Amino acid sequence: MKANIYPGRGTLPDWNDLNIQNRERMPAHAYLIPFPDVLSCKHAVADNQRYVSPYVIHLNSGWECRYYPDILQLPESILSFRSGFEPAEVPGGLEPVDQPMDSDPGYPFPVMPPLVPAEQPVIVYRKTCRLPLLWGGLRKRLVLIGSSAACHVFVNGRLSGYTQGSCLPAEFDITNNLHEGDNELFILAYSRCEGSYLENQAIRPLVGLIRDIYFEAVPPISIYDLQTRTVPVPEDEGWRLDFSVQLISYRIALTSPQVKISLWKDEECLSETSWPVSLNSVDNLDFASPVQTVGLLNANLPISGIIPWQDENPQLYDLFISVEERGNRELVCVHQTIGFRCLTREDGEYLINGRPLQLRAVCWPENYLNGDSQKRIRQMIRSLRQIRLNNLNALYIRNYPADPILLELCDIYGIYVIDEAPLEVSHPLLLASLQNDPNWRAAAVERMNRLIRRDFNHPCVVMWSAGLFREKSAVVDMIARQARLLDDTRWLHVLDTPDLSADLDGWRTPQKDYADLSWLSYPSGLGRCFFSWGNQSDTLLNELKQMMRPLDISAIDATNGAFLVKNRQQWTTAGHFQVDWVLLRNGRLILSGELDNIRGEPGSEQYLEIWYGEQHFDDGADYVLRFEVSYAEPCLWADSGDEVFFTEFVLASAERNDLNRTSQSGGRLRLESDRHHLIISGSRFWLVFNRVNGTLESWRSGDKELIAASLSNGSIGISGLHASIERPPEYLDAPWLAIWREAGYDQLKHQVISTQEGCDGQSAVIEMMIRLAAPGKPALFDLITRYEIRASGDLRIYAGLTPLESDLPMLPGFGLKMNLKSDYSQINWYGTGLKYCFCHLHNSCRSGLFSNSQTDLGTKADLPSAKAGLFPDTRWLTLKDKTGFGLMVRSDQLFGFAARPAGMPDPLAGLTEGKIERKALGLQIFQQLAISCHASPVRASWYFSPIVSDLKE
Repeated sequence: MKANIYPGRGTLPDWNDLNIQNRERMPAHAYLIPFPDVLSCKHAVADNQRYVSPYVIHLNSGWECRYYPDILQLPESILSFRSGFEPAEVPGGLEPVDQPMDSDPGYPFPVMPPLVPAEQPVIVYRKTCRLPLLWGGLRKRLVLIGSSAACHVFVNGRLSGYTQGSCLPAEFDITNNLHEGDNELFILAYSRCEGSYLENQAIRPLVGLIRDIYFEAVPPISIYDLQTRTVPVPEDEGWRLDFSVQLISYRIALTSPQVKISLWKDEECLSETSWPVSLNSVDNLDFASPVQTVGLLNANLPISGIIPWQDENPQLYDLFISVEERGNRELVCVHQTIGFRCLTREDGEYLINGRPLQLRAVCWPENYLNGDSQKRIRQMIRSLRQIRLNNLNALYIRNYPADPILLELCDIYGIYVIDEAPLEVSHPLLLASLQNDPNWRAAAVERMNRLIRRDFNHPCVVMWSAGLFREKSAVVDMIARQARLLDDTRWLHVLDTPDLSADLDGWRTPQKDYADLSWLSYPSGLGRCFFSWGNQSDTLLNELKQMMRPLDISAIDATNGAFLVKNRQQWTTAGHFQVDWVLLRNGRLILSGELDNIRGEPGSEQYLEIWYGEQHFDDGADYVLRFEVSYAEPCLWADSGDEVFFTEFVLASAERNDLNRTSQSGGRLRLESDRHHLIISGSRFWLVFNRVNGTLESWRSGDKELIAASLSNGSIGISGLHASIERPPEYLDAPWLAIWREAGYDQLKHQVISTQEGCDGQSAVIEMMIRLAAPGKPALFDLITRYEIRASGDLRIYAGLTPLESDLPMLPGFGLKMNLKSDYSQINWYGTGLKYCFCHLHNSCRSGLFSNSQTDLGTKADLPSAKAGLFPDTRWLTLKDKTGFGLMVRSDQLFGFAARPAGMPDPLAGLTEGKIERKALGLQIFQQLAISCHASPVRASWYFSPIVSDLKE
């Protein structure tokens, strides 16, 4: 067999030949790890078997590679090269170097199926290795768990095989190419091949050896494939385990080995049986020539006392299959975890084990994990635990298949999986080719076949998927029929079910109502996919954790302690959780307790009552009742006491009569003016207003400045306190930023139209009408800002914004923006915190009294940011320096605020302030929801009061 690598040799190279999907690659089969006997296999069950089997030698370390930007630069004698290589990380690979072309979006090359350009990058991997002497009588295979997009494999200078299909496994029998001592491996990895037309080129994996690679040894008679199916038997109140075991033999003799099956739960053997298997001659078209005979065993085991597998209680059983020769000599043993579950559909409802299946999913991206294998497994475990801790229960493994270890972990942690083959096309020309060319159809079917055969035995897999399923055509129907022939127990995503990715792809679009976050609600029906895990926002996870809570607590009469608890779970009683409650008065804890009688069955409701003692709620204070739900006992993904969710109820709101005072003592006020300024002065304070830009430029109390006119020489942007539609962007804002910038929201200039002022000695009023416009655009808004100053030194600000056009996009927010010049080292507020959260949702933060330093409230300047620094549901806010001097901010409504080091770039505003000469704090306060410009004018009011000493809050 001669490798066909280079273009222009009279025939197309393998990677550009539609007739060549592989060379010497063994047929697709289940992911199984061989062991010499049952005992060693049982000892390995607690660990990942790929790394502990004596029949497996890992090849992840010790690789070298050379990168060639063009395959035409690849030397003829590359297999004889020993120099010029650099250390390579495997699993690893390189980022795709070519970008999609403008003429054909999604494809980085001209669309001429089945041809891809001959000028393509190639990575040459090299490694030497030595096999153990104990493997002398065993067959040796080279296993690639995943490569991208195609590769040739050479062992000791001889071609051992060719494969393509990103992230799909490939296995080669290399026994005849090995020799004693050091053996040399060369692998040529191509960034694209004709099969690239069948893959999503907009989201491509790394190029090269992106998954584990290892040698595998098997005896002359071994287990090649296994398929298991669990079937409920209602009349016997039990289950039946159906299985199909395929044996292969490298011997010509037609012996009848024994296959021994045993099913275990922990240390208890539930069933054990053995069968003889007849071997028959093999068709060499199915296997490489060394395989001489094959045998097939189809049998079943009836089992009673089974606990079904599902997400809330993922019970797994251990199936051991071993092959014995005469004299009961064990040849090989494999292990398969079994989860007894049955998927059905009745009256349009999707069921697992007879109960509704609800998927609360995230998308698992291909390039999320990389590097050392053991480190990647630890990362997988951390991620899956985090997914479960945030009350999510499903993965959509999109575009490219995952490592089988991930599916094993999903079996263990009870995470449902939508498993997708690398099979997606988006160009009409290729769709036509698929329709008309049987070679294209065969290539597409082969990819689906390899995925299903590999992952068939995992109970976590509930759907098979392919991007091509979104295209309605006869060829899609044909591929679907082939998939159903391989597996009629699962659904085909999109063809049999709603498209779970619709929310993933569409919820963050400006075309939707900004305040319409219905996608975030607890899913009805089958469920939905929320976002891509590799790009997850911790803040979004906090919100999802609250929305996807397993219990729902609602108030019947909150002030009298009457509530209703509904168990949202399908399988687990509410007693699995511990429910505590706390009562807060003005943010301070005054009562707490634990509910020890929560026992609701799945789907049921339970009445509960709380006694507040002699506490009444008519004293004008804020009262908030909080339920805190945690795990009562440890489970796989949580420790005892880990939080599940919390829920708050406002029992009473504080009276804010202090905000409506019309006058206070403190001396008389004076109003002065010059060419550009209006100055209001009183007893030991004065305020300076800039009539040119409409801002409060300076505010002094005693000898201290409360706000900063500017931070440094050369600073840009409006200085002083002023009304603004800006706020720090958050994760949900990413698709809106371009629209806001296009509308000119990031470049608004303030033009003062008129100013009116008045002072009667007890109070002063300054009202400014300001027009807001962006360069090159007509005026967008009229802004009226009214300042009321009291003799006591307090300041009340009213602001109203009127849109001047009817088709403006929604506002990011509306409020005030300022820089605080003094060194305010401490921030205190009564509201929500301390975690960052969305000002739209604000379900993930607790109410109470909070404090933090200004450095801890700094935010990231890049987007999307997981920590936007937005704190909603605020009742009051104070900023103080070390002496206790500072400023209090209140409103007659709840408001949100953001505080961060001044001068930090603001992606929304598009402004970067000048070099900061001293510590300073940028403060923005705003209404909490995004605001429509199609309604009546937007209004807001704020109350500012200087703090001259420590204040009892």
